[in-house]
Amino acid sequence: MTDGELLRLARDDGPTAVFVKYCDKTNVYKLTKIRLLRRRFLLVKSGHGLPIKLIAVPQNFTLRKLTPEEYSAIAGIVPVKSCGAVYPLSIAERTQVGDIFTCGGNVLFWHKCGFAFLYGAPDKAFLEEVYRRFLSPESVTERRFVLFADDETRAYLADKPGIAVGRRYFFEFQGNAAPEITLHEGCELHEITADNFGGCAGRITPLFSWDSSEDFLRGGKGFCVTCEGRPAAWAFSAAFSRDEIDIGVETAEGFRRRGLAAASAAEMIRFSLGEGKRPVWACSSENVGSRRLAEKLGFVLTGECFTVTRSG
Repeated sequence: MTDGELLRLARDDGPTAVFVKYCDKTNVYKLTKIRLLRRRFLLVKSGHGLPIKLIAVPQNFTLRKLTPEEYSAIAGIVPVKSCGAVYPLSIAERTQVGDIFTCGGNVLFWHKCGFAFLYGAPDKAFLEEVYRRFLSPESVTERRFVLFADDETRAYLADKPGIAVGRRYFFEFQGNAAPEITLHEGCELHEITADNFGGCAGRITPLFSWDSSEDFLRGGKGFCVTCEGRPAAWAFSAAFSRDEIDIGVETAEGFRRRGLAAASAAEMIRFSLGEGKRPVWACSSENVGSRRLAEKLGFVLTGECFTVTRSG
């Protein structure tokens, strides 16, 4: 907002007053003349005798959360080859858990893992609502919110309080077959099952993006390398759509730099290709290790975008 946050527009036969929050105070401006320009109210004359220009958000401007039964009707708004599309599509296809919000022609997808995507033609009013609800220091959400953003969205949100901006890289597998990775003696490759699921403990595990172990074992896929009798590295379907599988990987402390993650990820590539799906990979621009592993396995950088999150 240029002059404050619009709280409410009072109406009788026409607009008569606006309630504006500014510097923690609520001011009421009595109007004698108003001109409406799209979503901008130009207050030509107010009770204070001064013209005031501010962006007006209609009282009913809010995000509507869709029911799962409405998801399939919205799937077509996601460009299949866009960066990270596997995540919103996994929600729309109801393979994985997430939320979908709409307002006008704009759609927000919010995956269980916290990744969020905007589609449509988000204007300032829409982005202001997304910021207020999910990104502002005052917002309270039950899970993290990492917005994948184009340059225009990033530019609008970057200077707001409490915002951190990063970059994310996206890769696609370019080979015809998964690479062959030889494991060290004493290490074995296994499918992730109910028996070893609990041993995959760390920051990036199936529970990062699946609602429960039962949910993952029913709809996802993963492989782990065991060493010394316990899971040492694993790769799994972090997102799973009709066309793509995004591969998530992790190596347990004490087992890194042995090529174990490469072996489990290669098996995920083999599984993906066998299912007729494109293996894809993504990582923060700061995660040099993940990028090197992707390139070693045969992935090629195909796109990048900004990420917008709450700082701290």
